[in-house]
Amino acid sequence: MDTEPDMKQAPNSYRGLLSRAWKELGYPHERRPVLIGIDGRPGAGKSSLASWLAWQLGVPAIHLDLFLMPDRVPPEWRLDDLTRAVQ
Repeated sequence: MDTEPDMKQAPNSYRGLLSRAWKELGYPHERRPVLIGIDGRPGAGKSSLASWLAWQLGVPAIHLDLFLMPDRVPPEWRLDDLTRAVQ
């Protein structure tokens, strides 16, 4: 994504916030690494919020529950796969 998205219908306050986020992320010429962690109770909408943020900011979202092996006692993480996804 080389330019900011079309924001014709967004409120001015949102446009300013998105422009600031894009600037902090280094768009359009530089892509700085960023990590946004979202925590909360089950069913609170964490995955939905992460997907929406990824869409709005034009960045990938990594859902950690995809890398968890809950059938193990205690639960274990697929750290090699998670490391590759982050890189």
